[in-house]
Amino acid sequence: MEPDQSAEIVGRPRVQRFYVTSEGAFMGAWVDAVDAPAGGIEVPSGPEWVDQVWDFNTESYGPSIYGSTCIADAWREAELLFIAEQLLMIEDNDPSAAGGTAAQWRAYRIEVRAWKAGNALFPFGTRPISPAIAEGATA
Repeated sequence: MEPDQSAEIVGRPRVQRFYVTSEGAFMGAWVDAVDAPAGGIEVPSGPEWVDQVWDFNTESYGPSIYGSTCIADAWREAELLFIAEQLLMIEDNDPSAAGGTAAQWRAYRIEVRAWKAGNALFPFGTRPISPAIAEGATA
């Protein structure tokens, strides 16, 4: 059952409701709640990540530092593997290697390694651009 959908269970409908505080902090989800929790304001869904805050102006959850960090960390790890493969392909003169020279890929690897917590732009800034994309190729 989807958490925000009603379903017929044991002959009666069950409804899950989501609540935030007046500051937008997620309070939790209640099933079949008769009354809202003290200070709770009902919203249509729960957040994807625990640190997201409900924005009453946009009627949606704001960005998540935790979630964005997880996504950026996974991208960095995958990109470092891709860079290693590209450097091997360039060394082997493989015609299917993406654009860019070995020196450009090494410089890019340094930028990608630095794309982590502690970098002033991480995780919401612009990620480093690969030599293949910079040359207009698809990486």
